[in-house]
Amino acid sequence: MSRLTLVCVEESLAAGIEALPGHVVVRLGSDDLGGLAGILSSADSPDVLVLGEELPLESSLHFSASVSEHHPEVEVVLVRDVTGDLPLRALRAGVRDIVPPAADAEMLGEAFSRPNRLPRRTTGESALPQTAPGPVHDGRVVVVTSPKGGVGKTTVATNLALAFGKDNPGDVVLVDLDLQFGDVDTMLDIRPHHTIADVFDGSGAFDALVMRTYLTVHDSGISVLCGAPSPDVADRISGPDVGKLIDELSRQFRHVVVDTSAGITEWTLAALEQASNLVLLSSMDVACIRGMRKEIDVLAELGLMPQARTVVLNMADRQSGMKVKDVENVIGVPVDNVLPRAREVHLAGNHGAPMVLSRRKSSFSKGIRHLAEAIQAQEHVRHHRRVELA
Repeated sequence: MSRLTLVCVEESLAAGIEALPGHVVVRLGSDDLGGLAGILSSADSPDVLVLGEELPLESSLHFSASVSEHHPEVEVVLVRDVTGDLPLRALRAGVRDIVPPAADAEMLGEAFSRPNRLPRRTTGESALPQTAPGPVHDGRVVVVTSPKGGVGKTTVATNLALAFGKDNPGDVVLVDLDLQFGDVDTMLDIRPHHTIADVFDGSGAFDALVMRTYLTVHDSGISVLCGAPSPDVADRISGPDVGKLIDELSRQFRHVVVDTSAGITEWTLAALEQASNLVLLSSMDVACIRGMRKEIDVLAELGLMPQARTVVLNMADRQSGMKVKDVENVIGVPVDNVLPRAREVHLAGNHGAPMVLSRRKSSFSKGIRHLAEAIQAQEHVRHHRRVELA
């Protein structure tokens, strides 16, 4: 007799599946998704996992791919209307079959009557096949910081992630680490089902199997871990939490871009402990430039200055009364990239249409692409100073 776990499936469809001979149906809601990692690892894990249409499609496909890799004995069935390239994407994600939401008894019988592709394991056997472990990503972690707010840090981080994504489709994640007032979701015009708060509240917070289900996939193909919905979430997240999160993401993605809050917080320091590349951002005003000099000194003193460091001047123009050489004299290091001030950059952010997508030929977009290329050309070294959770 099969045990069938359902996630976000309508009652009528659940009843139809339960009516099939030899099936026991266990219903789970979307709030229970974090606990699925434990269920799948248990000795009496399900034969078939049904991912209903209430679960976002991208999350379902990511989750299916993880199940296929870590629990290949569990069959995954997707409940969706078949449109566009869904069959091909589902096949690549390891989905066994796609069932329409209005499936009748005959369709359900056909979908669930086939035997599992792999034999069931008995109690005590390993959940994974005895094969050599596959390669693990050691992703590039790019942390974007600034001593002050209002200098376009989120704009640069977001556009930089999108520039990485052009050459690395599906292998880039953007993390909104401004835990109190993050607005990456606004910048990208996305409405996430999950945020960084769910990562630390969920029972399977750092399980690779469920990590991707907390991410939102942008139309461009990059994944986004959106900021918390309320500032008080920051009180529940520690520096070690953040370090463990970024380390796990670096194992799953080739590029991890981290947008931080202004100044030097414990979460920014934790991100820097995992960083391979640092982008130091400043505008052309005296207060911010002096702040950058202090930030450089502090990070060097703490031993948290990555070997690959890039100094970027944003919103540069001749109205400031300063030249790039003046900035270099104050901060004591060369300026690597200059991004021009442009009114359309602000408008693009307000409309959720980042410049590298909406105005690709603009000087700003060209500057971001140059920055992305320069970072990818830098040596990729991470010290992996991991901080384990208590």
